Amino acid sequence: GVQTCALPIWQIGMAIARRTGTGMKIVIGDKIPENAEKVSKTMNEAGFDTIGMEMDLCSRESIRSLIEEA
Repeated sequence: GVQTCALPIWQIGMAIARRTGTGMKIVIGDKIPENAEKVSKTMNEAGFDTIGMEMDLCSRESIRSLIEEA
């Protein structure tokens, strides 16, 4: 049969950042700031340079703020 694996979306994003973000500053955005900080802390402990911040994909202003931080 077919096997499936359900992961929270932030785990997929973190996996992509881990694969492609070596040597870069990674800005992690989430609508819930605590989620962004949790992922940022995990990645920083693994040797990455990250910052977590609140970001709402439905808000252009919020997206612009994340880009400015990067």
